[in-house]
Amino acid sequence: MAKQLKLWNVRGWGRPCYEAGPDRGLYLYPEAASHIYLCAHSRAHAARLMAEHLPKRSGFRDRVGEACNELKNYASEGCWGKYMEDAGIEPEVGIWVSVGHHGQPEIKCVWKESDNDTE
Repeated sequence: MAKQLKLWNVRGWGRPCYEAGPDRGLYLYPEAASHIYLCAHSRAHAARLMAEHLPKRSGFRDRVGEACNELKNYASEGCWGKYMEDAGIEPEVGIWVSVGHHGQPEIKCVWKESDNDTE
């Protein structure tokens, strides 16, 4: 039986992010991200995803403890978010960010498991 997925809607970072690197993926987010949307198997899994895949300027890169604290104390657990639903993005293991604070923000995929399956 497959594990049930859990959702989080997390506050974003308020400063521009730009980072590129073959070891960590490509991030081109010059705008501030207003929200981070996560889908994972557990809070610990979500914190690891944040630490592994978000840009350094987000404040969570390589900082699992900080990411876990953010998820525990500030995130909306169980909330996929209106913008994710409006964009028609179905929950799957991954991370997305919304860019733009007015009207309908743009949703950008940072990383998702289905794009990285090697089987």
